[in-house]
Amino acid sequence: MTLAHQRKRHILSVFLKKMKFSPVVSIQGPRQCGKSYFARELLPHSIKEAKYFSLDKKELRTFAESKPHSFLMQTEERPLVIDEAQKAPDLFDEIKSLVDEKRKPGQYVLLGSTEFSLETKIKESLTGRLSRTRLFPFNLSESLKLPFIEQKNFPFPKDKPRASRTELLRYLDRGGFPGIFNIHSDEERLAALSDWISLTVERDIHQFKNFKLDSEVCFLILEAISTVEEANGPLISKYTKQPLKTVNRYLKVLKNLFVIFEIAPYKESTGKSIYFLTDTGLLDFFKASFDKKLLTWFYLEIYSQLSYTGVSIRTLNYFRTSKGKFIDLVFELDNQKILLIKLLGKEGFDKRDFLIFKSIENKIEDKSKVQKLVLSGTSQKLNFEGCFIYPWESLV
Repeated sequence: MTLAHQRKRHILSVFLKKMKFSPVVSIQGPRQCGKSYFARELLPHSIKEAKYFSLDKKELRTFAESKPHSFLMQTEERPLVIDEAQKAPDLFDEIKSLVDEKRKPGQYVLLGSTEFSLETKIKESLTGRLSRTRLFPFNLSESLKLPFIEQKNFPFPKDKPRASRTELLRYLDRGGFPGIFNIHSDEERLAALSDWISLTVERDIHQFKNFKLDSEVCFLILEAISTVEEANGPLISKYTKQPLKTVNRYLKVLKNLFVIFEIAPYKESTGKSIYFLTDTGLLDFFKASFDKKLLTWFYLEIYSQLSYTGVSIRTLNYFRTSKGKFIDLVFELDNQKILLIKLLGKEGFDKRDFLIFKSIENKIEDKSKVQKLVLSGTSQKLNFEGCFIYPWESLV
């Protein structure tokens, strides 16, 4: 019997590709998304000589902090896998020196539950030497143990959904944290999510000493992101009764911790960046609406599939009219076409749902480059005036 956290991870293929050309490869993502298990238990099946160390262990962390060169030289086995690498920032400069002496791919794997950034006292010493990969909590297909399908014209829904509506709805409530989503008791699962949130606001945010953050305010910000319909900085500020400047400090830290992610407005769009939590299970803890869970899942599914395909992308974009109508994703494809996806939180549709496409098409000189899609609660693929409508679960 395969335990929940033992499922195969779709990151493996792109990770192994990066190990063939980059001397240092990172795996970063939120706490408890499966980084350590992947590196410690799954990776050795593909790279048998990998040697794993975790800086969560105090004695190893002290060794790495005080004697970074000796720490890296304690074994000749490579790759050297260093978990929670950001806890010993001086290691990064030492790794730079070593890979500059011997420019060989696949020497180091650095795992981190925060960004490697100035906020975590890590300089840009590995620029040009580090190839990043991003690990998310299980996406829907991973939670169902489905194989990864790498598509050339991504993102594009599948004609035959691989997940059922029931499986999608269950995922929206439970999310994808490996150690949490499969807990059968709702009470115990919510307690585990509560612990995750408590550790975030009471411990993790305080790693960033220069920001002087308050745990109660951070909790309110997470609640606002879960429940406010369009959770941008000003609306989060209004919900929490905190100055926007203060809110932006928290948002910066939470992004560094991979607790939240950002969807930015497309060029010529109205609106500001909107923030979402990194897992739909967290939304269930905060009693978020179905529409909020669905939209969060939509972006996370896109982000994770892009990451596991190897596409380097920092922020996805939405388009918003001055009247507040949305196209939820504007994505520029490699073939210079522009894919527009509108997500409907209802089971049907009507012609008014398609009017917004004209708003953005009018801003694009070559309209032949535009591809339009709608995801809705319909039970089958449909075609309305040249625009395909797919069931939500077709995204998997």
